[in-house]
Amino acid sequence: ERLERTREKQDKPVKAKRPKAAGPDTGGDHPRPLSKNRLQQLKERRTALEQEISALEQRKSALELELADPETYRSGGRPSELAAAVEEIKKSIAGAYREWERLLEYD
Repeated sequence: ERLERTREKQDKPVKAKRPKAAGPDTGGDHPRPLSKNRLQQLKERRTALEQEISALEQRKSALELELADPETYRSGGRPSELAAAVEEIKKSIAGAYREWERLLEYD
């Protein structure tokens, strides 16, 4: 009896599974709509990025002011450290703007 049920199961046609809808992160042609919760998370991330960008720009301005001060150049290697820090901050700002712009797609 058990063997018969197993054979019956094997003889039944297998239903084809429908492919899942592609989400925004999968790169599919037809992304599924995002949930309200996910949209809220993206909006919160965008707001956090705006604050981060603002803080980075303020820090960059402060370092540039320090680089503009003649006293800075009387202290050995400090100008090169400051210049390197400014460059790193510029990279961080650029990356934050790229992410921020990407998040605008979900408005």
